[in-house]
Amino acid sequence: MDNSITEIGRILQLEDEEEVAIPDAIWKNGADRKLMLVGMLHTEKYYNFEALRLALHRFLNPGKGMSVQRLEENRFSITFIHPIDRKRALEGGPWIFDKQLIVMNYVADNEKEGEVNLDWCEFTIFIHDLPHEQRTKEMARYIGEILGQYCTPTDKMSDHIVQNSSFIKIRVRLNIHKPLRRWMKLRSPKAEEYTIWFAYARLPNFCFICGKMGHIAKFYSAQYEEGFMGREQPLTCWPPQQMYPPSLDPPAWSEAPKYALVVEAIVSMLPHYGKTEK
Repeated sequence: MDNSITEIGRILQLEDEEEVAIPDAIWKNGADRKLMLVGMLHTEKYYNFEALRLALHRFLNPGKGMSVQRLEENRFSITFIHPIDRKRALEGGPWIFDKQLIVMNYVADNEKEGEVNLDWCEFTIFIHDLPHEQRTKEMARYIGEILGQYCTPTDKMSDHIVQNSSFIKIRVRLNIHKPLRRWMKLRSPKAEEYTIWFAYARLPNFCFICGKMGHIAKFYSAQYEEGFMGREQPLTCWPPQQMYPPSLDPPAWSEAPKYALVVEAIVSMLPHYGKTEK
């Protein structure tokens, strides 16, 4: 009797090299992953995830529905029912919740949700004061590749680089851990110098000291260090000597918010902000 039990146990024992076949009905074929995005809220402060979940449903507004699931390490997944909704969610950004940036990306085949790269986010950037004859697709791409990863316009988005009397508009994927650039100096082959200015659509909270997104100036960590003198460096981000491009004075910016979408952030820096005249 004991020998029979031992023999049955030997037969049923699984060795390390043996494989277990999972039925198709149980194994997910990855179809859901093709409709999934992984995202995070780029912030250093606490936030209410349920409020974020409701906000995602509200401003993504999928035509066929979606579900949001919380993951580890400040990440979440969004699973859509239709691929059009997923494409619109990713290309329609950047999305902002509580003045903080929401970063999202596709999930590749056999990629774990925790391994999805969330270091980059697409922004629409307005380039001001570029010489009129230089407002070309080639120049737009060249500047975009300096700022980050230039996004080639599709047929529906071709207006990102059309010429305008005061600016051109491009789509660029920016590294969210690097400082924002406010301006850039260009030198032509004839040694002529030009200063161009950048305005960002849907800009989230960022730090005026270091120029990075994810925190504001009063929570800048380096201010607690001994010898802190204010600005970390004379960034090509937000030069204190000039708040606006030379071609656009403050009233013009405030009257054209769809073109100068950083006006709220810039105005908050001014000495008179929040004060009323007596």
